[in-house]
Amino acid sequence: MSDKIKTSTIGKELPKMMYGFGDVEHPDPESVALLEEITVEYITAVTRKAATVGSKKGSLQPEDIVYVVRKDPKKYARAIELLKVNDEVKRMKNINSTENM
Repeated sequence: MSDKIKTSTIGKELPKMMYGFGDVEHPDPESVALLEEITVEYITAVTRKAATVGSKKGSLQPEDIVYVVRKDPKKYARAIELLKVNDEVKRMKNINSTENM
């Protein structure tokens, strides 16, 4: 790894997440870079797999991701939970925007 490690958006958030999961407050930049690389590889793999099983070619739907992670109970439950929260946030924004008119 190089002395100067490039940090992306996810690379800026990972140290906070690592600290939240019990790492030191300021983890080694090489550890952050490695975790970022692993994370990006995983997200890329899941996204590619979801694109191949998707109902609409050229379009990725949240349900496609859920389908890919369906065999892992923790990931599946978390994906469903995040979709429900997202729907709730959208619903609340719609309510808010109609009340402000």
